[in-house]
Amino acid sequence: MRSTQHNFAPPLVLALAMCTCLPCAAAAARAQAQDAPQQQQSQSQQQQQSQQQQPVEVKSQVDDAAKSAFDDTARGVELYKQTKYKEAIKQLRAVTKKRKDDAQAWLYLGMSYLRTDDTKKAAEALQTARRLRPADVMTLNALAVLLAQRGEDSEAIEVAAEAVKYGKQNFEAHYLLAALNYRAGRFAQALEGAEATLKLNPTFPSAHYLKGQALLGLSDQAQSNAWNETPEVRDMLSEKSRVRYEEAVRALEAFVRLAPDAPEVPKLREELTHMRLYRDALSPSNPNRSIYSGREVTIKANIYSKPEPMYTERARRNGVRGTVRVRLVLGADGRIHHIYATRRLPDGLTEAAISAAQKIKFTPAIKDGRPVSQFVTIEYNFNIY
Repeated sequence: MRSTQHNFAPPLVLALAMCTCLPCAAAAARAQAQDAPQQQQSQSQQQQQSQQQQPVEVKSQVDDAAKSAFDDTARGVELYKQTKYKEAIKQLRAVTKKRKDDAQAWLYLGMSYLRTDDTKKAAEALQTARRLRPADVMTLNALAVLLAQRGEDSEAIEVAAEAVKYGKQNFEAHYLLAALNYRAGRFAQALEGAEATLKLNPTFPSAHYLKGQALLGLSDQAQSNAWNETPEVRDMLSEKSRVRYEEAVRALEAFVRLAPDAPEVPKLREELTHMRLYRDALSPSNPNRSIYSGREVTIKANIYSKPEPMYTERARRNGVRGTVRVRLVLGADGRIHHIYATRRLPDGLTEAAISAAQKIKFTPAIKDGRPVSQFVTIEYNFNIY
């Protein structure tokens, strides 16, 4: 969840997919830590005003107590930032037992529980922080991540939208909402959120990655919708799909430039190679086309064996469900080529779908009496029973 690192899911993804990739909780920690001096100063000013008539000795005792309280919370925050989550929980639980109105302590306690996968206690702490600071963007961001991790997607989107409402200039709030929309398959809203994020922070790599994935989803939708339309509408949708596709390639290339050392980059470079091949091979203006769509061949390729993917234990534990879509080429040589995902899920499900797709058996398409390569899109649905 750190915005200074790039743990990209799909997810966005999400992701988030995606939730494990959302730069929210650690961002909350950083921003809250930055706000802490101002909060301390504001609290001190209020205390000074209310204690002006008190004797000097009493006022000094109150100031010392306030400083001690702030230091206790600050120690918990620092432990969280050092990724010492169990120690942070111990420290912050002690703080919240003494001061039940310490919103910052409740926030970091919730995020520490979230990091240790104790979602029940995380929910209790974050809901308390929200009651104390109902308009705090960082608290809302963290709560939205928690809800998404528990599979409560609609509620997560509502809370994330509230964070955007109160934090119109908070790029991480916009990104989180966009990633959650992507996870829900709402690609237009995800694209809108990614672009809003980039207006506020043009060099945020995660937003470029999410924008690319949302554009791939929209491109795939337009192409799918084209099949049953009239020739005029089909041509219009196919062109729209092509434009979105090229935009997606540029967005993902921007991600690679901005985060060349991210662990996802080697695999993404390979996928971009496939994507550029599709872009060039399927361009109507390309005289050397060698890959065709199903409506361009005489006899479509026939898939006679389509193995099902394995459901990963982590995805099952996290309650992840949904659809992975992969695009691939059913080669004239009878082999699978140029496979990549156009819709993703976290926790290894995308990789499981790709692995299954690589085992597909088929007879090649025929055009003008000879075998040719045909591109297809395959869906794999993941549901928990």
